[in-house]
Amino acid sequence: MALSRIGKSPVSVYEAVRVTIQGRHCTVDVMEVSEEVPALIGQVPLEMLDLVVDLQARRLTSNPAHGGEHVLELF
Repeated sequence: MALSRIGKSPVSVYEAVRVTIQGRHCTVDVMEVSEEVPALIGQVPLEMLDLVVDLQARRLTSNPAHGGEHVLELF
């Protein structure tokens, strides 16, 4: 389903939500969206979970650079 609505609208932002994907956990702020919008996971939570999108296989996978281990890189 394609959404053609463009513009600004008020949203609610919630904090301290625990996200669990493939047994990995992180805490991120989330934003409320309308029922028509699918749930989306952004790049920052994926990086926090050390997960990458495999576009060819169309799946989410462990970061191959870390051999399947959950690694948190500190800057």
